[in-house]
Amino acid sequence: MKNKHKIRLWKLAEDGLTYCTMIVIILVIIFPFFWILSTSLKPKNEVYQIPPKFIPNHPTLENYIGEGKRNNLLMYTKNSIITSLSTVVLTISLATMSAYVMSFLKFKFNKLYNSVFVVIQILPVVTAVVPLFMMFRVMGIINTRLSLVLTYSASAWGIPIAIILLSGYLSEIPVEIFEAARIDGCSTVGVFWRIVLRLGMPGIVTTSIYVFISVWQELLIVYRLISRENLKTLPPGLESFVGQYTTDWGGLMATSVVIAVPAMVLFLAVQKYFINNLAGAVKG
Repeated sequence: MKNKHKIRLWKLAEDGLTYCTMIVIILVIIFPFFWILSTSLKPKNEVYQIPPKFIPNHPTLENYIGEGKRNNLLMYTKNSIITSLSTVVLTISLATMSAYVMSFLKFKFNKLYNSVFVVIQILPVVTAVVPLFMMFRVMGIINTRLSLVLTYSASAWGIPIAIILLSGYLSEIPVEIFEAARIDGCSTVGVFWRIVLRLGMPGIVTTSIYVFISVWQELLIVYRLISRENLKTLPPGLESFVGQYTTDWGGLMATSVVIAVPAMVLFLAVQKYFINNLAGAVKG
């Protein structure tokens, strides 16, 4: 009996330690975002208040509206939306067709094709920035959204990862469906439009959101390819709130919330499907 009692006490202590550790980790992760959100809702006199308060006494949206207008928050948001959506459209269009070919239309260099996209995932994006800058300068598209869209689509979080994810999802579609469609006289293109796009839509949507989130928060490439203020996206737009002698912390935090919230909401909305899709891609 004593041994059983000791085992139960050890089990309770172990569970208690585990839960306490999890709570601490969650607080460490959540607290920074809570502080950013709280600061974004504070009027200027409360931002610099000592001691600081976690919850503003007089919450305001001035940092989103007034400061946002003065620092072009709306313009940066518009640029981010246009660039991110354009990248998603181009990436998913090409990746879906490529995944279809790799999954069901076997060809000679299929394995090599797969290996190339896996290798691209390993290479850091920074290694391609200088060659891309030189190439885009020759093409005359530096300081345009097109240069961003092309770079994002070709980067590790664009077409390569989209093909890997979509291939894993499409491979779960029974081959018998495609064979039946071909027997009924459906062409290769017809199978793509009538079967792949319909049955593969959950995977396409999930992959689209992943690409959107990756591009939405990207900073390095915008810094290298865009110098015109009217084309900057939200991440580099944070600089406009930092002056030589002072920093507009309220506006800076409001912009950070605008960057973080859409990504968080989209990921939470498809978290279950994304994890299943990623598992299928790894398995495949």
